[in-house]
Amino acid sequence: MKYIQTAAEIHGLKVFAYYNLHKGCFSLKALEGEHKGRVVYHAAAAILDGCVFKVSEAGRQRVIKEQKKNVHAGIVGRVYSLQPVGTGDKAVLSFGQRVSYNPYKAGSFITVSDQQPITAADRVYLNTDIAAIAFSVYAEAAPAKPAKPAKPAKPAPILKTIGNYKRIRTNKRIAGSRLKTALTMADIQSSDELQPSVKKQIADNEAAGNGYGIAYFNRPFNLLSTSTIKIAKADKLFKKKQALLYLSPADLVAVHTLCIGAKMAGCRAPCLRDSGKLGMVAGQYAQMKRTIWMLLRPAEFKAALIAEIAKLYKKHGDLLSVRLNGTSDISWADVRAALPDVTFYDYTKNPAVLKEDGLNNYDVTWSGSAYSKASIRRTYEAVEAGHRVAVAVNTKDAKKEWSAKAAVNGSSILDFDSHDLRFDDSKDVIGLLSRKKSAVKQRQQLENSDSKTFFFKESELSALIAFQNEQHNAANHAWV
Repeated sequence: MKYIQTAAEIHGLKVFAYYNLHKGCFSLKALEGEHKGRVVYHAAAAILDGCVFKVSEAGRQRVIKEQKKNVHAGIVGRVYSLQPVGTGDKAVLSFGQRVSYNPYKAGSFITVSDQQPITAADRVYLNTDIAAIAFSVYAEAAPAKPAKPAKPAKPAPILKTIGNYKRIRTNKRIAGSRLKTALTMADIQSSDELQPSVKKQIADNEAAGNGYGIAYFNRPFNLLSTSTIKIAKADKLFKKKQALLYLSPADLVAVHTLCIGAKMAGCRAPCLRDSGKLGMVAGQYAQMKRTIWMLLRPAEFKAALIAEIAKLYKKHGDLLSVRLNGTSDISWADVRAALPDVTFYDYTKNPAVLKEDGLNNYDVTWSGSAYSKASIRRTYEAVEAGHRVAVAVNTKDAKKEWSAKAAVNGSSILDFDSHDLRFDDSKDVIGLLSRKKSAVKQRQQLENSDSKTFFFKESELSALIAFQNEQHNAANHAWV
């Protein structure tokens, strides 16, 4: 198909979407901009935000009179995505209501479940297979959302409504998630998604009866972690609530890597999966269990994940922030789309994930690496593009080694060691993370060698900061 504009160009554009019978897809007509009034895209799938359902009664009457279809009904909204996110995925779609329109039966769009008329919705999924799925529908025009308070003194028990979840008590502990379809040893051993070493490990555990056999992988537990030391520090500092999802990173459990940039960045060995509680036996198996659920029961896993986040949001409101890539680096666009009021954030080495930075409820920080020419180039490109960049440095500011904290200026260079809540920081900053799990001698040896690692040496950090200063000076000069 030929488009007047590309998918990237129409992101956020206000359009009128209607089903094109001749092309078998949805036509998107621009309602603003230089191409106003023209069809700018033909999409097999789309997600629109801030939607209003429009029906021309004159056009409808003409259809009834002539018994011939014409374009007189559609949905006005702003383009959020043109990807088939959540298509056929009950974990996401079950949170919305199927919507239909028949000019011979009603003069408005209606919900399929109860045949009630609707005129607006916060978000609508369009897909040629499932027609339309709407979220947070209204019988009349959607009310304007109230401005969020900067620092609420006390979180409201429930600030917004998500999907069809019922009200829960705010002092009630979030119950663990469980699989509806139990895993069997045959499921584990026959799976093409799991590494052979993982299959053997579970089989050996079952034979040894050490508590980590197949029964362990079927017990209910929480998918999200809310109580690590770093989370507790940030929650106390900012009076907020964080929730993180920790999977087994890269290809430790999954045959197909969950960290697409790990090889380029050289971060597989120094991964934080071995830090603190995550490095303990229980922490390692918990990561493995979540990963196996995701790979072998994807729909159930995603449904449980969305349910946990929704319950946490009802409990903590806008104080909640969620990081789904605690130890992975994949796109969770469908989960975020199902929970548009929740704040999500991530660190990434995946260029595809970085492109989603700033889309509605998502904030991304690029995770820099000095391991390879490709990873260094990506880091510089992220700085040049104005993204927030985090770099792990080869020092802990101990005696006899260089000080990274000396570079921290509170504006363009920040200390990222204290917490992960980076979405309140400016975009064009570099954040420093000290090197964990290492001795001074080990760090000094790296400084004096030609070896390249994930960690930035003093000279490499100085070069990156100098490049950032050049970008800032060029930007300032452009406005003089």
